[in-house]
Amino acid sequence: MMEVGLGIHGEPGARVAPIVTCDEIVEELLKVITSTEEGRNYLPLARGQTVALMVNNLGSTTPLELASATRHAIKHLAAAYGVTVVRCYVGSFMTSLDMTGFSLTLLKLDGALLPLLDAPAAPVAWPACPPLTTETTVAPKPLPAGCDANAMPAAADAVPLLAAEQVAAVGSSIAAAARAIIGLENHLTEWDTKVGDGDCGTTLRAGAEAVLADCGAYPLSDPVLAIKSLGCSLARTMGGTSGILYTIFLSAAAADLTAAKLTAAPTAAALASALAAGVAAISHYGGASEGDCTMLDALHPAAQAMVKAGPAQAPATP
Repeated sequence: MMEVGLGIHGEPGARVAPIVTCDEIVEELLKVITSTEEGRNYLPLARGQTVALMVNNLGSTTPLELASATRHAIKHLAAAYGVTVVRCYVGSFMTSLDMTGFSLTLLKLDGALLPLLDAPAAPVAWPACPPLTTETTVAPKPLPAGCDANAMPAAADAVPLLAAEQVAAVGSSIAAAARAIIGLENHLTEWDTKVGDGDCGTTLRAGAEAVLADCGAYPLSDPVLAIKSLGCSLARTMGGTSGILYTIFLSAAAADLTAAKLTAAPTAAALASALAAGVAAISHYGGASEGDCTMLDALHPAAQAMVKAGPAQAPATP
């Protein structure tokens, strides 16, 4: 059972009712708040009005529960009352130790009140609130030319720097690596279950399968576009943090090779520099360093070893 209209310090509520879903609780509270019954007449709302909504944590309600209540309150006010929430404040504003529950507060807005709500305020307990939007999707800002990891490089843009036998070797190496990752899915999942959230195997398998599916279309004769193509396959299919970090890794490696202005197949030193640039990008954007028990514990020593072994200027063997 639950108390509806419970006082802040444990006073009896207006009534005791069976516990129902969060959505039903929200609808019941809004019904009481907006009641026009005789003896109540609390806050009658007219269609087309705008309001500010406060969802208050009474003490121990979780952020997830508050978010659920907030979402339904905004949707229900629009659908059932024709009212638009233009400001929404969610948090612990009035609590009683670890009291379970939440409260809803509505404020009808007119031309004078909204600027006052938006005015700068010093108290930490008063959060800033940007205007709410009803848009379900927001268009991303356009990326600089060449930075869109979702656009597969065109074969027509390739600068062929590898011989046919090198192209074949690179393609078979990529496919072999992808198949090896797929074969290790169960082991990767088992290990990640012990030290992480258990999705490493499935995440890497998704990326490997995309690489196998796309490999035939990669412009492998152009090392820079080949690396960018790998990043596109991973960006499209791999979720989680690792998918983002691998895409950053490949983008940085491709940028490093671009800066080298290759006129022939990349040397071992050039590939070592690209690997090191990719590792540095993962560390920069991911915030981890060697020794933090992340992928960098394998990548960083590999990059260092390759840099030390790469002074020879002969073309790298695929």
